[in-house]
Amino acid sequence: MDWQIFEIIALDIKERETALLREKAEACSDAVGGNAVGDLADLWGCSKQLINTWAQVYHYIGPDNIYPDAPLSLYRAALDTDDPLAWLLKALDEGWSSRQLKDAADVSKGKHVSRVKWLSDVECEIARVASGDGYLVKPIDYEPSGETPQRVRVTAVEVLQSDTVKVTE
Repeated sequence: MDWQIFEIIALDIKERETALLREKAEACSDAVGGNAVGDLADLWGCSKQLINTWAQVYHYIGPDNIYPDAPLSLYRAALDTDDPLAWLLKALDEGWSSRQLKDAADVSKGKHVSRVKWLSDVECEIARVASGDGYLVKPIDYEPSGETPQRVRVTAVEVLQSDTVKVTE
């Protein structure tokens, strides 16, 4: 197949996929407004929660900002912020996961727990994880030898049991 023809077909499919997803979100919004969430969920074979989530995406983020390449979890994380559209666009621009979006939004809302000295006097930021099951510890200006992830997940118990970390709220 000729590459130009293939490219035209592929782009057309992408446009139709985007339009269909936006139409689905609009239908979900209409279903919520018409008290037909259960009916639509039955027709589509999905949960009422999914219908409600897409209705919220349509209402709070807008149909022009619904993209088939963005996972639903990213939209859900954006909906939990003070400005869903701004956070979604930032996450898409930065290539964030839903977890990274939630953590960044938490830190911006002052859910930053404290700055502490940790592990050989390495200054770290500790932020409560959105799910409530732990904390994110991020070393500040620290370059250890070897490969180390930017963020280290620890449980609240590990943080509280450390001799050098004091968590304040």
